[in-house]
Amino acid sequence: MFVVQNFLGKAPSASSPRVTSELIESYKNLGSVMLEVCNKAGEEKELMVDLDFPKLNECTRHKNVLIPLQSSLMVTLPAVGDSLERHRAFEGELPMIKGFRNQILVMTSLAKPKKVTVMGTDDKDYHFLLKPKDDLRKDNRFNEFNSVVNKLFKKDPEARKRRLRKPPPPLPDKR
Repeated sequence: MFVVQNFLGKAPSASSPRVTSELIESYKNLGSVMLEVCNKAGEEKELMVDLDFPKLNECTRHKNVLIPLQSSLMVTLPAVGDSLERHRAFEGELPMIKGFRNQILVMTSLAKPKKVTVMGTDDKDYHFLLKPKDDLRKDNRFNEFNSVVNKLFKKDPEARKRRLRKPPPPLPDKR
């Protein structure tokens, strides 16, 4: 229970069933709208959130919707004997979705993936590529590989000093 409270960054009342179901509903709505963006057909080179997908900002407004980043998935366990109350399972503050930039770029490959920019509560922009009809297992294997490489970089003093990390490569469209 404490890990959930730590994750939400709220008082114990935030983990009530009502708040949890609202949060789950927000994620489901966001997923549905993202699928609409992903599957939007047409010849446009760019789309606009406020004109084409107004529900995109609505489903995250005033909600604690976490930005799905690799760093958000990396949990650190407490050392033996450490107090659970003081342990932070995630490094730093986890950014939430503040909104979306209005412009959605449609890439020129055959699948026409859409590049969406998420504005975080940490005032940074995060870019996501929404690809229709893609093999997510292949993407997942690339992400797992990158995660292992990043762990190795973190263990190596020279790599840490140079701040090396392996970002996910863009995947070629082989259709």
